Amino acid sequence: MTFWTKLSQDVENRYAACVKDRVRLYMTRYRKAHDEALAASLHIDGAKVLDFSYMIYCRETWYAAQSGVIFELRPKYAADRDVFQVDDVWSAFMHLRDDSIDAALTSQCPLKRALSILDARVGKRRLTKINVIDETQLVQRLWYLRCSSEGISIPDDIKVNLRPLTEKIRTDYYSNLYKAMSKQEIENHMIV
Repeated sequence: MTFWTKLSQDVENRYAACVKDRVRLYMTRYRKAHDEALAASLHIDGAKVLDFSYMIYCRETWYAAQSGVIFELRPKYAADRDVFQVDDVWSAFMHLRDDSIDAALTSQCPLKRALSILDARVGKRRLTKINVIDETQLVQRLWYLRCSSEGISIPDDIKVNLRPLTEKIRTDYYSNLYKAMSKQEIENHMIV
């Protein structure tokens, strides 16, 4: 975990001064678990906003499979819904540390784009030029946080949902799952 500490410090040291103490990414290892599982979470102003969980990721990709999404596109389907595994966090931090800011802002991974918005190399002028209307909720939220911290006015046509993303994912997952089930299946699912 010392590598994680060093890596996260490298990335957090690149954050803009206005968000440096507001956004934290924590990772822990459960050593007594059979697989020494890792868990990570994103916190804004001390409140947990997003869990990076392998189990939630598996459920999301399972739901994608049930919806007919082909195997190769399931990780993209999950990422577009702000569902990531811990390995995605490692990858995003490695790229943020090593890549140029232009490469990070145009990355295919929404997590990399979201975290790159917090980077001090992204100035106020560039922040105002970023189009977040079609972005994922995580990208919109971190863009909103950065703009409001910098004192940049946010256009009226951009609405950002500020509730925890993990809550949204679980609510969407179960509501979609229950839509596909019959009443009896829902009752059986809730009992178990």
